[in-house]
Amino acid sequence: MASELQQFELLIKQLMSIDNNARGQAEAAFNSAVKQMPDRIVIFLLQLVRSSSEQHVRELCTILLRKTLVSKMTAPGGGEQIAENALQLWNQLSPQTQQTMKTELLLSIEHEQLTPVRKKLADTVSELALCLCTYLPAEEQLIDSQWPDLMPFLFRLSQSPNDEHRRSALDMFSKLCLYLGESIKGNAHLLKEILTKGLTDTQSLKVRLSALSATVSFIQLLDTPEEKLQFKDFTLLMFETVSAALNAQKQEEALEALQILVELADIEPTFMRPHIATVVNAMLTIANTAQLSPPIRQLGLEFLITLAEQRAGMVRKIPGFVQNLVPVILNFMIDLDEEWSLEEDDDEEDSENSNHVVGDECLDRLALALGGKTIAPILFQLVPSMLSHQDWKHRHTGLMAISLVGEGCERFLTPHLKDVLGMIVPHFSDQHPRVRWAACNTIGQMSSDFGPRIQSEFHSVILPCLVTVMDDKSHPRVQSHAASAIINFCEHCTQEILAPFLEGLLSKLGGLLQGGKRIVQEQAITAIAAMADVAKEGFLPYYDSFMPFLKTILANATSTEYRMLRGKAMECISLIAVAVGKDKFMPDAKDVINALLITQQSKLESDDPQISFLLQAWARICKAIGQDFVPYLDVVIPPLLGAASQEPDLTVTDEEGEAHQEGWQYIPVGDKRIGINTSTMEEKATACSMILQYVTDLQEGFFKYVEPVANALLPLTKFYFHDGVRSASVQTMPALLESVKIQMQKTGGTMQPVHTLFAHILVNILEAISAEVDMDIELVMIDALSECLDVCEFSCMNEVQITSLIDTVKKEMSERDERKAARLEERQGEDFDEEEAEKLEVENEKEEELLSQLAELLGKAVKYSGAAFLRPFSDSLLVSVLDLLRPDRPPLDRQVGICIFDDVVEFTGAASGPLLQHFLVPLAEYMIDSNPGVRQAAVYGIGLCAQHGGDQIAPLIEALMKRLGQVITHAESRTEENVHATENAISAWGKFCQFQGHRTDLTQALAHWISWLPVSQDVVEAKITYAQLCFFFENHHASLLGQGFANLRHVLNVIASVRNSNLVDDRTNQAFATILANLQRVVPEDVLNAAIAGLTPEQRAKLS
Repeated sequence: MASELQQFELLIKQLMSIDNNARGQAEAAFNSAVKQMPDRIVIFLLQLVRSSSEQHVRELCTILLRKTLVSKMTAPGGGEQIAENALQLWNQLSPQTQQTMKTELLLSIEHEQLTPVRKKLADTVSELALCLCTYLPAEEQLIDSQWPDLMPFLFRLSQSPNDEHRRSALDMFSKLCLYLGESIKGNAHLLKEILTKGLTDTQSLKVRLSALSATVSFIQLLDTPEEKLQFKDFTLLMFETVSAALNAQKQEEALEALQILVELADIEPTFMRPHIATVVNAMLTIANTAQLSPPIRQLGLEFLITLAEQRAGMVRKIPGFVQNLVPVILNFMIDLDEEWSLEEDDDEEDSENSNHVVGDECLDRLALALGGKTIAPILFQLVPSMLSHQDWKHRHTGLMAISLVGEGCERFLTPHLKDVLGMIVPHFSDQHPRVRWAACNTIGQMSSDFGPRIQSEFHSVILPCLVTVMDDKSHPRVQSHAASAIINFCEHCTQEILAPFLEGLLSKLGGLLQGGKRIVQEQAITAIAAMADVAKEGFLPYYDSFMPFLKTILANATSTEYRMLRGKAMECISLIAVAVGKDKFMPDAKDVINALLITQQSKLESDDPQISFLLQAWARICKAIGQDFVPYLDVVIPPLLGAASQEPDLTVTDEEGEAHQEGWQYIPVGDKRIGINTSTMEEKATACSMILQYVTDLQEGFFKYVEPVANALLPLTKFYFHDGVRSASVQTMPALLESVKIQMQKTGGTMQPVHTLFAHILVNILEAISAEVDMDIELVMIDALSECLDVCEFSCMNEVQITSLIDTVKKEMSERDERKAARLEERQGEDFDEEEAEKLEVENEKEEELLSQLAELLGKAVKYSGAAFLRPFSDSLLVSVLDLLRPDRPPLDRQVGICIFDDVVEFTGAASGPLLQHFLVPLAEYMIDSNPGVRQAAVYGIGLCAQHGGDQIAPLIEALMKRLGQVITHAESRTEENVHATENAISAWGKFCQFQGHRTDLTQALAHWISWLPVSQDVVEAKITYAQLCFFFENHHASLLGQGFANLRHVLNVIASVRNSNLVDDRTNQAFATILANLQRVVPEDVLNAAIAGLTPEQRAKLS
């Protein structure tokens, strides 16, 4: 046995060989041995962990035990995640080997002398415990039954006189708390004692840190406020760990303790409520103590900002929280370097870890978290003195503070824009260039945050200031940032606002483009592009001045340092091409396209900025030249499909793993970090957006690529790593359908290919809607599906598909109600305040939009499905729609519920009869509802019931018409708020006359109806009403004209007021001509002339 163990140790050493061949052979031998004799290999590994004299052998054996026993699969892009068949090898081991392993692992932890090996052993124990309690039946998932010795061992180890033993026990408790909550909670009383001892450990600061981490994990198990209250004293003990590290001048330990507390603020902020004032003051002191190192101060500040983000209402109630925190942040922002390169790239070059950058970020986050009512009054007490300070750093910080809080304080500051601009404008002529730079930056940011109002009201103030600093030739960065501000200004600018300034600005920017430094040229060229985008055809007079120079840049700026400039030239040329149109651009199109082709065919490096500009330039040129671009699709679409099809680049690492890499975003999940390559995601999103633009612009010209694009983008409707990918992918679907539809129409094909493609789209979008968590993206998805139905039109869904759509809508409505209930509960919380109410109001507005979009989708579905819609609707959604009609529901819910019913009746006609029994009573009630929207939907629905209800509605006709009369004749019925409901009621009355006239006094009903005309505000209902007028004239003209032609003048007045207007269609206009001709025959000439004489000259002209 000993010799076998020695041979096995040699095999383990070969696994670490630098010789690839030797290592490969060893890996194959090891894997084969695991399959053939798993028990023996596990025993050998355990023996080497205990007996090998070499640390690296013991470490590798520990790793192999973990990786072999706890099967893992590689996550996309690297890293690992536990596989579903995690215990496959474990289950192959004999019970004796399983027990031996459990025992030996625990003994090894206790006897191992080296921290790295012990840590890996602890990780193995934790992951094995996780798997044993996760991948077994629920009744067997308690750790006490799967590994009875584990918890007693950990409790005993936590009492050890050995510091490292206590650390290991606490580290394992921390991991087990994250994964085995219910098992741990059963031992909460013991764990509380252990954590208390750990947090107060006088022998080792590292033990206290492990206890701190374990405590944060344990706190996450506490579900109720009552449970958390039992452990309230932990808060002060936890914070004393930071004090101990700082007093001992242990930088790394202090940083670790603060990072753990930041995590606590993020995941369990309310736990600290009983001691929140003490905690906040301690962190303010840390953040504001200049003698401490920047990383420690920054983490103190991070804790406070995180707390504000997670529990805004709670921190607003802490006395002095904002008043003390804002000055601390401003002090961070003032910490600027004196040196400032004149020709660096146009960004502040401070490290992302500098106090200045951290302060900027924190002020932005604080404003977003707490809102303008809380932040702005305090900040703007401090800003004026900063702006008048002798030290340029204070003036710079005052301006930057204004720019940073704009988004979070937008509602509060909007009424005060004039005063805020009054603070900024003088600093365009400040003596210090960095203050002038900050003024440009602030105006640029405000142009984004407060657009389009700031452009509309203050363009005459802003634009001259920016022109002035463009002359600052001594400071190219100021010139560059002025041009950058123009770009921001153009985001929300209109053609009319820009027109008077266009010539002057383009002249100034043209000078910068041709004579400025490279950083100035790069921003100037983008500013020109932005202005062309706004000016559109207004750019035509300047085209010949700019296009030749831009083409020169494209042809000659080929060296590496000019890659960005060349990319921006592509952007500018393509935006100008779209602005001026095909006719003007076409003479230059060939040269530009050839230059782009040469660039695309060259071997660009992966980080070359031209790649992104090139993708977007191709799409804009396509938009500019339309179908003439089709021959180039073979050049641009394959690379786009390749970019769109990239797999997400992910890594899963330990929390203390590799440092963050540039271009990656990291998300903590338990004790792991998931890393996402954001640059890859942005490239993927750009590709999807470009494909959308090509399909939209080319329509049938894109037909060749419909199938590969659909295959590539349909799965991306559920790509949850990037919102832009999902949004662009789903919006492409109706455009693809339109491409196929137009191609079929032009070639004489059937709609079958359209319906086949739609079937695939429908399945994917419904799944995407069900899984979507971002409401903005969900709204895009619902809207895209509605557009798909509009393209496919009638009979595009069978009953199974209709049922799937209805089930998805039902699910979304149910989840909306759950969110509504959660918000109602949130309103009862002790942290709820006025600003929280404002945030909830924004959420409510989105929820209302969601419900309206769902109703519109149902309306499209029933419109194109007809009676086939009724059975799935009745079986699945009827109860949910009726629930919307409850009197305690908000007005919009009731309105939407009625509108859904209205659509069903309108598009299924008499077949909807069985539904009337459910809806007639609530509709009758809501005809006189105080809310105009509800009232309008109800009276419209009642009109449809009159049209399609037949005998079912007969007993209610008198009562319903009486209520319609009340709506129409109400004293305020014609006010702006009520007029649409009133005109819908008039149209509904007309339907009663038209379809139920034999059941009422038609002469009297028509007399009332004609007296309520004209209608003019609701264009849709007006067209229906005037079509009714023509119908009644053809069938009941005597009733309309009244006895002795008493109503003749009024009738002529009605016709004259709407004839040849947007309130009537061509058929009604033609019918009016027939009516007027008939009136000349049946009405005595003198009576007719007298009636006409009473009209205005304009009305008489319309009758002729």
